[in-house]
Amino acid sequence: MTCRGDERKAVFLITDAKEQFLDYLATTSQRYDGLYPHIILRDNTYHLLLQTSSANQLQIIRQLNSAYAAQFNVSRTKSVYFFIGGYK
Repeated sequence: MTCRGDERKAVFLITDAKEQFLDYLATTSQRYDGLYPHIILRDNTYHLLLQTSSANQLQIIRQLNSAYAAQFNVSRTKSVYFFIGGYK
């Protein structure tokens, strides 16, 4: 799965943003029974190999993106579009 920031802007702006994203990933993994053996986090995108026994990949990514975007918007005290396009 690949997801990119809106207008290719950075989505991991602060020092611990990638760490927070990984925390959301761990929570989502437990909730939806998913495994992520390979993860690449760049400033404006992430790539992950998603393994799940259910056909719930879109639900997992939607939950992950929503949780991280909500935290990002609260920390910046404004609402912005975050991730663009579909999931590849």
